[in-house]
Amino acid sequence: MQDDRPFTEVLTTRRWAVTTASLAALAFLDKSAEALRAEKHTLVGGAGTSSLQARTWYLPGLPATCDVSTPLPSNDLIELMLGFVNCKGGGSYRFDDTLLTEADFNDWRFVDLEAAGSPGQSPAFYDLPALRSATKLSLVQPRAGFFTSPAFLANWETNEDNQFRVTTSQTLIVALGEIFSPADPTKPVRLDGLPTEHAAPTTTCYGCHQFLDPMRQRKQRDRRCLLGNTA
Repeated sequence: MQDDRPFTEVLTTRRWAVTTASLAALAFLDKSAEALRAEKHTLVGGAGTSSLQARTWYLPGLPATCDVSTPLPSNDLIELMLGFVNCKGGGSYRFDDTLLTEADFNDWRFVDLEAAGSPGQSPAFYDLPALRSATKLSLVQPRAGFFTSPAFLANWETNEDNQFRVTTSQTLIVALGEIFSPADPTKPVRLDGLPTEHAAPTTTCYGCHQFLDPMRQRKQRDRRCLLGNTA
């Protein structure tokens, strides 16, 4: 609004206000579960110099009673960055001298999110020095507009059966302050996405589904592209 940009950019902009912690979360979520499990890290209890390149992390206060499974997969490293370590046999160790500092949650600035040409171009979520100075971030997942942010998706979850109806509906509510209503006299342009077994024209569900379901066709295509299936 301050820059007098078109309102359509609310849904299409790739220029986000973020913190370093936000960028770390985006980079972490950009990796598949398989890739996170495959990438290993070494956690060492005691003094030493952590190495980003060697993926070795020293934790001086780690008690001897906390036996840690090493090497650690990357999906466990995100907990270490936030001050939490799981110990073998149960229990955990929490500490205050975290990799992500309080400042990393408050250094708001604008960053441009770019589409990565390949997964290898995505940044490492634990490369905090690079993320702290980043003005651009290359991501495989399509991040555009507020409705693809981790915070929005965490608050308005969808599921396989829902097929993004909740996300679509809530996006319009947040962006426009409007909701779907069965009393809306607008005639839908097409109904090819309508599940007749659930929302036949004679049912009460039809009123909202006639407007929501045509949009899920595009959402499903976007999801298939995101998962690497463009068929």
